Amino acid sequence: MKKLFYSIASVAMLFGATSCSDNNDEPGNVPGTPQVNDLHFDIFVSIDGAGGMASQSSILVLSVNSLEDPDAKYDFVNAGTDITASLYEESITKGEYYYMVPKSEDCFGKYQITPQGVKTIQERPFTKNTFKSRRYCHAWTGDNTLVIIGSNGDNGSKSDKGEILWTKYDTSGTGLSIIEEGTLGLNGYEGENGPIVYFSTSGLARYRKSDNTIIYAFQDKKDEDGFYVAFIDASTMKYRKIVYTDAAEMMAGTAYGELLQNKMAFDQNENLYIACNSVIDGAASTTCQKGSILRINNGSDEFDKSFNSYSGNQGKIVTIDYIGSNKMLLYIQDPNHCGLGDNTDKSIWGSKYNCYYAILDMTNNNLEPVKYNGSDLPYCLGTFSQRSLVVNNKAYIGVNPEQSAPCIYVMDLNNWNVTKGSTIADGYTFDMIRYLGKDL
Repeated sequence: MKKLFYSIASVAMLFGATSCSDNNDEPGNVPGTPQVNDLHFDIFVSIDGAGGMASQSSILVLSVNSLEDPDAKYDFVNAGTDITASLYEESITKGEYYYMVPKSEDCFGKYQITPQGVKTIQERPFTKNTFKSRRYCHAWTGDNTLVIIGSNGDNGSKSDKGEILWTKYDTSGTGLSIIEEGTLGLNGYEGENGPIVYFSTSGLARYRKSDNTIIYAFQDKKDEDGFYVAFIDASTMKYRKIVYTDAAEMMAGTAYGELLQNKMAFDQNENLYIACNSVIDGAASTTCQKGSILRINNGSDEFDKSFNSYSGNQGKIVTIDYIGSNKMLLYIQDPNHCGLGDNTDKSIWGSKYNCYYAILDMTNNNLEPVKYNGSDLPYCLGTFSQRSLVVNNKAYIGVNPEQSAPCIYVMDLNNWNVTKGSTIADGYTFDMIRYLGKDL
């Protein structure tokens, strides 16, 4: 059986042109999608198993200038950089740099991954607040201002005294310095089921520039029916309002923020979409889930209760990427759709070829599998991955078919035309792709 090529974390959107509804955008920059200069891609693969979570697999990274050459086949023999000893795949990227708590767990660092090895730009030891590797979320509140948010301690039991910590970093130039740090003061907050003292490890955070607000989603781990969103003034780091929703049981990411996978997305109007999941009624395990997408409109401190997209569809939402024209690229785990049986059966979840890519038209809730030359893309293996990437008016999707080589497809977001791009050599688990460069 082919190794799990599943995580081309940045190859996002490949779905066949015939499966999209008409796009009224004029050629040019697609609203709501990133534009980047001096672009290159870093491809992450693992050896002897998938990366992410508690994986002990070796991680290799190869930098390439393009994912679009159908004649290119990327191999890691005598190529790529081994980051296993020092860095994680779970990271923050902006411009030319990676940011993360490294494996040493004694600092927050700024790095480059080069063909010659990992280059440490700056490492800032923790002072007041300490964060565990991979267990935090983040928000950029300016070009050079990065806010890290996560719960304290190991949060290992429901009796722990919990609190949400934050640290604000200045990332200007090659520097990395602490601006300020503190807590959100949420310990004991009176939630739906009493005072909250046991929080989700990280939660999810995004910055809404229009009103200088960090929107932070978190869960009371004693509450299995819904989750909370705090609206935080990015200047003072004080929350002005907290709201609760039971329209879904959980946001799609709780422990690892968006360090590996995209769980939230803004559209061009700065409306925020949050991928969510709930346990399927009658399922044998909480592993069996179905998704939904909730929305917080720009300028609002409430969920838009009139909006609940993807509802009525089966399958767990793994990742989301906004692609313009009120459409979202989804990576979905849905064993039933992939022909494995009833989704209430735990045995058909997990490490199976039970995932696929689809385009959701949020105008009419229409969901169409991604297609190439009129056929659906092959079903994929792997849920702890980010294979979608949207940049410079193109979307990329990497697939790891069971019967053929991993490959990348490219969609032009101005005309929805899909072409086949580069391939990855057999023998690796494809975990992630990131783009790096200078923002336009």
